[in-house]
Amino acid sequence: MRAPTNLIRNKAPRRAPLSFLGILCLVLCLAPAPAAAEESAPLRGTALVVGQSDYRHLDPLANPENDARKIEALLGDLGFETDIRSDRTAKKLRRDIDGFIEDAEGVDVAFIYYSGHGIEAGAENYLVPVDASLAALEDAEKSLIALSEILERLQNKAKITILLIDACRTSPFPEGALLKTAAVPQGVPVKASGLGAPKGAFAATSGTENESLGIVIGFAAEPGRAALDGTPDTASPYAA
Repeated sequence: MRAPTNLIRNKAPRRAPLSFLGILCLVLCLAPAPAAAEESAPLRGTALVVGQSDYRHLDPLANPENDARKIEALLGDLGFETDIRSDRTAKKLRRDIDGFIEDAEGVDVAFIYYSGHGIEAGAENYLVPVDASLAALEDAEKSLIALSEILERLQNKAKITILLIDACRTSPFPEGALLKTAAVPQGVPVKASGLGAPKGAFAATSGTENESLGIVIGFAAEPGRAALDGTPDTASPYAA
């Protein structure tokens, strides 16, 4: 059995719960029937939940820590082994992701939820650590986290990988800011709001040699549109 990459888009707060339920239904539908000897074995799921609120040099965000707590509680109730992190610097966030990818080896479901600043530039989406400043754009590969890199590293680890990205509200960087990488040293403009279609996503094919069934990616808003913040000190509409 195989599954295509799925893009779950939410434009209205009232649809957020339906999207999440849809993702869970997809997981259940795609899970292969266990062999007779394994019928009693529970599904194994591991989750990394990240809430980025206290930005040091960029506009702080009111709700990501609350978002992370709500999602972590839900996943815990569903039986996931969860690791919740908040206000992570680039170094710490990379370490968190490295540990999660190592733990995801062979599990049934690997799940990442991220709430915080995110940007899109040059057809790539980036997660923004709390220690990022305008100078981070001068060396994006070191100072920011590319979503395609996470996808590439996870694609052969778990049977199903789920990423829920509750970003971006609007770009925290000035209008006209350029993001530079080794491949594009002259820089590409950072989009003013919204993330783009996921670079690096793939669809499983009949020729897949591993047991991966695919990757599900959920964004808090459709490509190019800003996600909603929600009322301060509550949660974002997507998390709620």
